[in-house]
Amino acid sequence: MNTQKLVGALFMALSLVACSGDDNSDSPQQMTNEELIIGKWYFESKTPGSYSDCEKMGYIDFRNDGTFTIESFEDNTSTCTSTGAVTGTYTLINDVNITLMAGTETQTATIQSISQSELVVIDTGSGDVNTFDRTAG
Repeated sequence: MNTQKLVGALFMALSLVACSGDDNSDSPQQMTNEELIIGKWYFESKTPGSYSDCEKMGYIDFRNDGTFTIESFEDNTSTCTSTGAVTGTYTLINDVNITLMAGTETQTATIQSISQSELVVIDTGSGDVNTFDRTAG
């Protein structure tokens, strides 16, 4: 189902985020994963496989109220078309494990790495790795 693809992609993206850095009080305060994940993340790459240019228009938008929207795109007779948007809630546990809930579906992922410009997640069900960035396409 398209909902499963969307949620799966979201979890893959979340699997790629991890925290790093030191706690040196002399340096500027680093953003937490909870802060970094907020905003729109576009599909960039996946392992195994790859995304088409059209699929790279898809995104996951995490909001600070614990909700998300994911929208996927597919090539439909040479036209890039949205497969629809799915909205749900997410929970970030221990700053690296994310649970996505949309309707009756739940998926989990582990953040492998995260920065202000890139999010990498591992889908805990499939082991697939998804990379997201802040730029469409």
